[in-house]
Amino acid sequence: MSHPPFRLALTLSFLTGISPLAAQAPADLLKAMTASKLHYDLGAKGPVEKPAEELHCPARSTQLRLVRSADGGKQLQLWQPAKEAEPHFDAAEKLFAAQSYEAAGEAYQKGLAVDPTYGPGWLYAGDIPFARKDFATALTDYRKALELDPTLPQAHRFAADVLLKLGRFPEAEDEYVKALVYDPSYDGALEGLGVLGVGAGFTVARHEFLPPAAVLGEAEGGRVPIALAAGQKPWLPYFLCRAIWRNEPPYRAQRLGRAAEGAYRWTLQEETECLLSYLVGNLNAAEGQLKEEAARKGRPKAEIPAAAVLAGVPPLVRHLKEVADAGLLPGYALYAVLGQRCPSAIAMLPDTAQEDLERYIRRFVIVRTPATPPAMPPSPPPAKPPA
Repeated sequence: MSHPPFRLALTLSFLTGISPLAAQAPADLLKAMTASKLHYDLGAKGPVEKPAEELHCPARSTQLRLVRSADGGKQLQLWQPAKEAEPHFDAAEKLFAAQSYEAAGEAYQKGLAVDPTYGPGWLYAGDIPFARKDFATALTDYRKALELDPTLPQAHRFAADVLLKLGRFPEAEDEYVKALVYDPSYDGALEGLGVLGVGAGFTVARHEFLPPAAVLGEAEGGRVPIALAAGQKPWLPYFLCRAIWRNEPPYRAQRLGRAAEGAYRWTLQEETECLLSYLVGNLNAAEGQLKEEAARKGRPKAEIPAAAVLAGVPPLVRHLKEVADAGLLPGYALYAVLGQRCPSAIAMLPDTAQEDLERYIRRFVIVRTPATPPAMPPSPPPAKPPA
């Protein structure tokens, strides 16, 4: 899954000598557009209607568990307690909401005695000892939930909160990271990681991916509208890539095999390639502009320093350059795109994809600072945050 290191020298050379439009996208994309019977209208007036297929689905709920089939497949299933246990768990939730913690704890234990395989029961039961500052028992309960489903983000986050209270910072960091791996949109885990960083000597960066909305429209009458305002032109390589992936089945087949010639569906391959298009197109455009300026000043063969090129591109391009050099563009795509828009899908990805995601988080979300004297961080978020 890891993308090979992508060096600036290669970035700035493999598209030189092509037309200004070609300098905005990888050569294969332009070949597909040139050979297409469709007209890609780059001057469309916006906003245009968004394509029907969008990556939006619910966040990962405590009521969903990952189930692996005998052939290695993965799916999320509703996590239901045994019927005999349901009244105990329902009573426990009502008692907890009324802050009758001791009675709630007893009700949870009755439910778990009937059905010890109900993970949310262990997860919520752990909040009772947490509220009493019995952190060892709370951690045991949270880890029982993780034994039943190691991909449950809330259980990782709650375990991290306990470990943070206990001053076990490296273990807490691991648990917060796992919570973000299985749900990159989990603000509670990101906030907890930031609290931990106060004492552990790091800060947390979000690196959000915020392309303009209503830019790429549906193909109609042989025309594919791409509507970018003047200030949005740096996004042309990204949306041109998305348009070709969406509207050119032969191109999808070239990248993914003949099965991809069917109905369009988002893939990690597409997102990684389109992020690369955005990166390459902007670097080439910045380099071309600097070369033109040098030529006007009578220095047509002047060397263009990499630092000067990077200074002339948007901050996201500079970040993607670092990510690409580290071979982690797929990890960024999972964290900033799929993980924010469809976090429920993360647990069902191959393990190698989750490893890419974790490497991205540890390298670019956790930002290490110079060694500082140990400090006790502030209290973590409340014991029972919204799931």
